[in-house]
Amino acid sequence: MPNLLRADALGVNVKTLKNIPAIACVAALAVPAGVAAKGPGTHGKSGLPHGKSQTKSKRCKHTPRVGFNIKGTVLTYDATANSFTIDVADNGVSRHAKGFVTDDPLTVTGANAYDNPQPGDKVVVHGKIDKPKKKCTESDSARADSAKFTRVTKQYTTDQPEQPEQQQTAASAA
Repeated sequence: MPNLLRADALGVNVKTLKNIPAIACVAALAVPAGVAAKGPGTHGKSGLPHGKSQTKSKRCKHTPRVGFNIKGTVLTYDATANSFTIDVADNGVSRHAKGFVTDDPLTVTGANAYDNPQPGDKVVVHGKIDKPKKKCTESDSARADSAKFTRVTKQYTTDQPEQPEQQQTAASAA
């Protein structure tokens, strides 16, 4: 049986003497890991805090386009230049175009027109405009420049009866 009594030279017992080299080995392995670890607040070689990118976000690069409608009355139509001058109705501007349509009468160029437009016709102008994303800046002039008129259609009035003809004839026959 081993001698577990006090060691004569150091004044400690043998069991403690066996644990000292094990503790020294663990400490030797832990020191290089602590030296190799980087301190807080550095991200590689850039020196920026963790989670901060060096590149600019591309979220605002592409601006989505939305459709808009403008209702009004044709004042003039030039077939050679394919341009309309339209008197905009009071409530004839959709919400996407409210900031864009500030002048009355409105001049529309380059839109596909219906057959034989005449002055006095009620029309609907369809188009597309940029809608900037939240927290992305876009000037009003850039937004106005992005507006593109795609087509002009005739606005049909609702002079038709509320019931279809078959129901009306059945009701009058009864």
